[in-house]
Amino acid sequence: MKRRRRGAIALTGIALGIAVLVVVTALMDGYRRGLYERYTRLYPPLMLAPLDPTDPLPSEFAARATVTGVRFLPGFLFTRPGVPGEFVQVKAVEGLPAVEVGAELARQLDVKAGDSLQLMVTGEGRHRLMGLTVGTVFASGLYEVDRRWVRVPARPELVGGAFFWEVTPRSRGEYGAHA
Repeated sequence: MKRRRRGAIALTGIALGIAVLVVVTALMDGYRRGLYERYTRLYPPLMLAPLDPTDPLPSEFAARATVTGVRFLPGFLFTRPGVPGEFVQVKAVEGLPAVEVGAELARQLDVKAGDSLQLMVTGEGRHRLMGLTVGTVFASGLYEVDRRWVRVPARPELVGGAFFWEVTPRSRGEYGAHA
């Protein structure tokens, strides 16, 4: 009787251990996929840094993927002079229709879609002050991004910083399985 009881307890323990392992694995897989989806909305699977930003991207990429030119610049964002602002990461995106501000940054500055902002960017040793109107407030699900990122339409006066080609495959399997 004792032997059967010990066997039943051992078997129950093994079954519970396997069940917990299956549940934890499923949770981690869901977490990984969610994190990957959030991350790839901000950073595409492939970023290319050309030697010269005026160089065209090879046609193989343009035929199989969506290609966008972006420039990263440091900046300082504020609502009006004399009011404390925030240091931000400015991402100037070709073809972006409106200014996008991270949700946490919008909360800190107390702004919403339609509000005016002033953005000071530095590049090539000089400062430029630009007036912006908030088009949308985005929530990426990543606190630091929502707190520090501003996406603006690319403009000729936004020079300096780092220029990249963002390459996003048109189909999920184009450049290998990522998730």
